[in-house]
Amino acid sequence: MRRSSDQASEWWNAKTRSLRSGRPPRIEVFLRSFAPPIGVREQQEDVLDRLRQLERQGVVETVSVDIWGKAVCPEGHCDETHTGERILDRIDEFRAWAADADVPVASPFEERRVTSTTTDEEFRKIVLPRLCLGVYVDEDLQLVLPCQLEDETMSVESFLSALDAAPPAERIGTSP
Repeated sequence: MRRSSDQASEWWNAKTRSLRSGRPPRIEVFLRSFAPPIGVREQQEDVLDRLRQLERQGVVETVSVDIWGKAVCPEGHCDETHTGERILDRIDEFRAWAADADVPVASPFEERRVTSTTTDEEFRKIVLPRLCLGVYVDEDLQLVLPCQLEDETMSVESFLSALDAAPPAERIGTSP
């Protein structure tokens, strides 16, 4: 167990180091709502402020923000809309990234079966995180946050702290 935990930690450190020292990444932010509950709102605004600051400093190339709601049903008419198709495509892309990672990574999506005892209707839904980042270099997805590495959750905040903690010479897009 200790070895795999060390491997996950090494993977995380290598991933954040490469994102600090290469071409500035493009960050896609996905939110459930622009009007989240109290407590979440402050966290969300803090993350967006920090990302905009990193963008101004040239540490990240661009930051885009999308709303994707609380959940999505992959069956039915969802993929017949532009928004639904885009959300399902991102979920597929993020899950593929997790499956292809060098260490066991769990994506931040929770699948649930919903059943009505009144109508006997049943469907599957994917619960989306309140805040999720897709980190890209060029068109290649490098990191999805939050994610689970072994028994440790790698949060959006831990990623931003890793970018903030880099000495200026190691920061993306900056020179000493």
